[in-house]
Amino acid sequence: MKVSVVVCTYSMERYDVFSACVESVLAQTHAPLEVVLVVDGNEHMFERVREDFADRAAAGDAEDSVEVRVDDVGDAQGDAESDDVDYVDRGDNSRAPALGTNGSAVAADADRGTVEEIVLHCNDENRGISYSRTEGAKLASGEVVAFIDDDAIAEPDWIEQLVAVYKETDAIAVGGHVAADWVTEKPDFFPEEFYWLVGCDERGFGEHMEELRNTYGSNISFRREVFLSVGGYDENTGRQGDRHVQAHEAPVCIRMADKYGKGVIYTTDAVVHHQLFDYRGEFRWLVFRSFWQGYSKRIMDILLPEAKGDKNDYLGQLMGTFVPSRVKALIRQPSIAKVQQLVAIFVFTAAVGFGYLYGLVNVDRSRLAAQRDVAASK
Repeated sequence: MKVSVVVCTYSMERYDVFSACVESVLAQTHAPLEVVLVVDGNEHMFERVREDFADRAAAGDAEDSVEVRVDDVGDAQGDAESDDVDYVDRGDNSRAPALGTNGSAVAADADRGTVEEIVLHCNDENRGISYSRTEGAKLASGEVVAFIDDDAIAEPDWIEQLVAVYKETDAIAVGGHVAADWVTEKPDFFPEEFYWLVGCDERGFGEHMEELRNTYGSNISFRREVFLSVGGYDENTGRQGDRHVQAHEAPVCIRMADKYGKGVIYTTDAVVHHQLFDYRGEFRWLVFRSFWQGYSKRIMDILLPEAKGDKNDYLGQLMGTFVPSRVKALIRQPSIAKVQQLVAIFVFTAAVGFGYLYGLVNVDRSRLAAQRDVAASK
């Protein structure tokens, strides 16, 4: 089963982190594998990506080189065989070097996966993460398309474990565990119930092999035909510059469930580590993030009314199960950290609520609904 891994990026400030992410993808044990790198409207960064990955791949031995497809600037039209893509043959495409973490090309052997192809693409302007991911899927050629955030590091068997679920079940989408990887020390006040604020699996997220509505965007995959048949990601959601609309996995997964009657199979065996830098542990930033998550949930209610029950279920679990258990633990064994985390739960929950109310007042429901209908008609 051929898998295409799509990695999207946009800022030179994140280049080292992005590069480490790509290295972890190139070192996967699964074969055959295609890597699609999408730069969101930053031509300077695209040239750096081309220099580091396309040119380096071509520098391997002639028998083990990677085929590189480069779409300099523009948008993919339809499938990967678009005439707008320049095909650059870097070898016989029979095998490819696994690239080590030190940046050098090393020979692939029978026990390691091989990268057959690297696809490079730059959007004509900054279009946002949702557009970029869908564009990457259009350029891909694998039966399965997998997504990972540009600040995450995949375990070597990440794709292998996702593929195992596809082979063992009739899954149309499979997601894995997103582990919090604190680059600095984890703040004492940050409760695990709110790890979703930083794109990591929170307490009570799901059981191994459970079918969920969606997993997080740093570790999710789809059968490519299914993903494209429901329109890919909704461009009204997801990061775009300073825009703060989140939750872009929910719309595509809800449309998929409506059409195919299936959700995302969650496997804890497929692991990526989401790197969490200093700012993600700042209390003020997390409150701000909570507010915009609440706002995003209001957007979801307009775009997808059927998603309303999800947040109510989580709130019930939080207040009905997790908070009481924390109070009991605090009484049994008091600590400052436990008090801080309990307070943080209430503050973050309140911020989500205020964000939702802000959306009620400020979102133009008719305009957003019209944009949704236009997108659905494409």
